[in-house]
Amino acid sequence: MNEKSEQFEIATKQLFSGWAPRYDSPLFRLYFERLYRRILETLNQHGRDYVSPGATVLDIACGTGEILFRLAKQHPKTNFVGIDLTTAMVEAAREKTKALLNVEITEGNAEHLSFSNEAFDAVLCSEAFHHFPHPEQALQEMHRVAKTRSLLMVVDPGFPSPFITKIVERISRTFEVNKHIYNQHELRQLLEQQGFSVRSMSHYFFNNFFVCTKIRRR
Repeated sequence: MNEKSEQFEIATKQLFSGWAPRYDSPLFRLYFERLYRRILETLNQHGRDYVSPGATVLDIACGTGEILFRLAKQHPKTNFVGIDLTTAMVEAAREKTKALLNVEITEGNAEHLSFSNEAFDAVLCSEAFHHFPHPEQALQEMHRVAKTRSLLMVVDPGFPSPFITKIVERISRTFEVNKHIYNQHELRQLLEQQGFSVRSMSHYFFNNFFVCTKIRRR
């Protein structure tokens, strides 16, 4: 990791360490609650087969584990793994899911996943991709740990219009650390370049929703 990337990672950890105690507060839920529901609806619509009994699902940048918590209760015979860069988020997620035997939370970097090749039937990444300094590397890691024909769902802020997306990026940098916010064309292009086929692309509220299938080995 070069010095610039290391500084960016430190800044990201500091930001989310401060946010972790408030991430599940009513104020944050004004934004996130509708997003959580939409993510679960989309996964239920396009990915039901990938969270079947015995399957293993990875949530990258899982935050306080809210999505994992809800999924694990709905699918008690499916195995769920969450990974996050920030210690405070990992601790919050572990506390939230401690009663669920089908959930494991670990600390780690999305660009250097500590999992074996083709370990997961589905990979989720929501509200995090714009924070990754090296997006191609993050997608390569997602591709590596996902089984062939597995599901990848990426949910990230952005708009169909590059102009509007750029404005949102500038505004968001006043209160959070981000590397780049992607419009729909940019994100789709990145996904396809890294070996994923886009099955569904939609926009909801501030977010782009991409449901993909891993289609080839790298």
